Amino acid sequence: MLVMISDINIMKAHGADGFVFGCLKETGTINEEQCAELLSAAAPLPCTFHRAFDCVASPEEALDTVIRMGFTRLLTSGLAPSAAKGAALIARLVSLSAGRLSVMPGGGVNAQNVSQLVTLTGVSEVHASARGPRRSLMAVPAGVSMGAASDERCWLQCDPDEVAAIRRALSSAGEEGDAA
Repeated sequence: MLVMISDINIMKAHGADGFVFGCLKETGTINEEQCAELLSAAAPLPCTFHRAFDCVASPEEALDTVIRMGFTRLLTSGLAPSAAKGAALIARLVSLSAGRLSVMPGGGVNAQNVSQLVTLTGVSEVHASARGPRRSLMAVPAGVSMGAASDERCWLQCDPDEVAAIRRALSSAGEEGDAA
């Protein structure tokens, strides 16, 4: 906890405009004591409870706790492998939150599913890594490895083309909704 609080203080000093964290107990409930410490360190900046929420035992109870503690946003896949698969619970959380915080779906959000996800859940914002594969331009001799189990010369990173595709999908969905 001391490292996290120190990190929050350093990031605040360098202009951070909000924080994302979440702490759970082994029982699958929100660790209110730890979250309170981090919220206090982050104040007055807004805080998002991250996808640790997707490991809670009771999402309705956890939502009430997150709201009561003062988080302004909840990042969740609806306790499912992806936000698309958890859309029903995400929609329920949006309804239960009644505008007291923003429910933000995350996990597998992409240009192909974002419009339907927004329509099914009623959310006003989404989270997407929008990542794609990137290959190193470095000429590394074949067979040289630093010990990783996968190809160290290839990784995933945010792809500007995927971000643009998600934005286009959302814009198109907004225009269709305006016409209806």
